[in-house]
Amino acid sequence: MSIAISYGIYVYPETGKHRDFTDAEKKDQRDKWLELLNKLCPDAKFDADKDGNIAPKNKKFCADLPESARAGCKCLCKLLEDSKHSVELIATNTDLHEPAHTTPNDDGDMTDPTKGAGAAVNMRFGDSYYLKKTKNGESTTEVIEPYVVLGHELCGHVTRMFEGKHPAGGVTSWVTGSCDECAVDAENEIRKDDNRTQRDKDDKIVPKPD
Repeated sequence: MSIAISYGIYVYPETGKHRDFTDAEKKDQRDKWLELLNKLCPDAKFDADKDGNIAPKNKKFCADLPESARAGCKCLCKLLEDSKHSVELIATNTDLHEPAHTTPNDDGDMTDPTKGAGAAVNMRFGDSYYLKKTKNGESTTEVIEPYVVLGHELCGHVTRMFEGKHPAGGVTSWVTGSCDECAVDAENEIRKDDNRTQRDKDDKIVPKPD
C-alpha cells in the first residue's frame, strides 16, 4: 500500500481554466505535505521519492513501532502496511468550503472496502481555519492546525473507509449532511499527543472567526 503525493492542476477561479503545477509549486507542495506528516509522526522522519511516494527514512520504523507510540504514527503505519489500498494526497487551490475532505477513488464505496482501490485526501494550503466551539450559549474560535486537519482525514475518515466502517454517503457535509463526528475521536487522539484542547463532536470548522 502507498501514501503518495499526487500533483494535480492549478485552477483559475475566475475562468475555470487550468494548468499543470510548475516544478517550483510541486516542490512547495511536497515540502508542505512532509511537514504535516512529520508533525503527525515526528519520529518517522518521512520523506518522498521522485514519484511522490511517502515512506519513513528508517524502513523498519513501522515494524518496530512500540505500543506507546503517538496516535499519528500508529495511524500512518497502519495505512502504509495496508496491502489492498492506497492514499493520494492532493493539494488544491479551489474552494473546498472546508480545509480538506476525503473521497473514495475508482468509484469506490466508503462503506465497502472491497470496492475501490483507495482514497484521495484533498487539502488546501495557505488559509487559516478555525474551530468554532459553543458552550452554554457562548461561542469561541481557535485556530485548527493543518496537521490536525490532515490527521482527521487520514486517521478518522480513510482508516474507517478501508475497514468498511465509514458511514454511508460520503464525508462532505455541504453535500450530504455532516458525518465529521465519525472522525473526531481519531482527531482527539492526535490532539492528546500534543496536549491540545479536545474537540467536541458539535464543534464546527469555519474559515474565519465570528
